[in-house]
Amino acid sequence: MSEQMERTTEQERLTEEIERTRAELGRTVHALTEKADVPARVRRRGGELAGQARAAATPQRLALGGAVLALALLALIVRMVRS
Repeated sequence: MSEQMERTTEQERLTEEIERTRAELGRTVHALTEKADVPARVRRRGGELAGQARAAATPQRLALGGAVLALALLALIVRMVRS
């Protein structure tokens, strides 16, 4: 292989390595920025907790609604029997 081709190949390899390093550095900077942005992390976590609370409350609401419906039916039946 000629010296010119070896230099070109070496330059291409270095260019690719620089591009990979830049991409990795960009991901690292982004991760550090995310970690340092405490207000955004608090808002995000607050939204997650609110969603979990809403999801947890749904079975309780259904149970309460069922209990209210059962009491209403019971009251209706008692009223019909007494009439």
